[in-house]
Amino acid sequence: MPVPQPDEVLELAQELKEARSRVEHLEAQWNAFFSQATNHASSTVPVLFLKPRIVQYLEDNPKNSYTLAQVSAALAAKENSVGPYLAELAKTGQIEKRGRGLYGALSKEDGDHRLDYERENPQPTSR
Repeated sequence: MPVPQPDEVLELAQELKEARSRVEHLEAQWNAFFSQATNHASSTVPVLFLKPRIVQYLEDNPKNSYTLAQVSAALAAKENSVGPYLAELAKTGQIEKRGRGLYGALSKEDGDHRLDYERENPQPTSR
């Protein structure tokens, strides 16, 4: 390998310095873009994804009953977006309406008398 000339070394060093500066600038833009997108995404849940998220949330703790406020808070969504979906999911039999303003996952254990009692006497579950 030939020995580099001093001016070649200086030129290469300058190019590396400029390249590093450019990469740092691009990374800063990249991080700023995604941190803004993440902050925005966490404040609003796309309505399209609410139905499956509601069902999944209720199925995660099938013995608990939840109010509209509890489901909305857990999903970081507005109550006026979640409410109609809760009603629709209950009407179509995808979730249970366990009492006035209380919702839960469908029971998978038909013979469980304790679940029958809870359905007849629902209590909000704090979470």
